[in-house]
Amino acid sequence: MLFKQQGFNHDEEIFHRALNVSDEVKRTVREKIFFSSFSNALQAMDLFEDINDAPRSLSTVTGDLEKCLQMIDSQQEYEYALLSFTMYQRLTKSILAEYRMKNSSDSEDREAMLKHTIIEAIMELKRQKEKEESEDEDNIDNEEETGPFAVSHSRMMTRLKYVKKSNYNFAKYMTMMQGNKDTKSDFDIEDLLGNIFKGDDD
Repeated sequence: MLFKQQGFNHDEEIFHRALNVSDEVKRTVREKIFFSSFSNALQAMDLFEDINDAPRSLSTVTGDLEKCLQMIDSQQEYEYALLSFTMYQRLTKSILAEYRMKNSSDSEDREAMLKHTIIEAIMELKRQKEKEESEDEDNIDNEEETGPFAVSHSRMMTRLKYVKKSNYNFAKYMTMMQGNKDTKSDFDIEDLLGNIFKGDDD
């Protein structure tokens, strides 16, 4: 194994750097994991009216992992993907659940979505307030928090949109991600709630 051969940097506090994995490789692998999970789920939803009819390769964790590994370009990416896959793949689940509810015609789903959205809005405002009050500059992902690759709720929703907009092409997806440079925050409570109320008016 590459990590075993190259050793570890125990003086480095940030995990991927302690593995001698660069920030660029970490970001690329993470985005491939997000992309593979979103891509499989979106294609399953588009192609099958009942998600249970979708092939297992589009609807399981191992299916997502298989797709991710098909996109890997180096041994280091391969090993880091195996090490971090479950952690990042889990982050896509709540986003996909929200997407399904937003696009559902079922009134009970829409009511559940409205409740979920209000709770998420409150939690996001709370997170922003705590972040503004915090003076800790040593956050593990501090350099990415306000950029296009931030792992926030709004940026995860943007990732989902870009996967579909790219026609499931990872290179195009990354170009879209890099071209959208956030400033302080892209959270907008009115935008978060807008689609729900719009649907209720139809």
